[in-house]
Amino acid sequence: MIALDWKWQHLNDPEDQTSRVPTIERMKETARYLLYKAATEKERNWATGGFQTRRYISGELDLMFVVAEHSTCDR
Repeated sequence: MIALDWKWQHLNDPEDQTSRVPTIERMKETARYLLYKAATEKERNWATGGFQTRRYISGELDLMFVVAEHSTCDR
């Protein structure tokens, strides 16, 4: 995150809308939250801040960090 200068908006305080590089603890919390959502919610795919989670029909979970993505498919 530091090398890429990848910043997240600080959303815990409505008065503080600055963006900054997240701490390791914040990234871990976000990853745990996304995995929890993918495991327990109807929607099987969740993403934020570069992290993506996916739940397969078998119940297995993936956690990815995507720096760049490109698709040529029309959506």
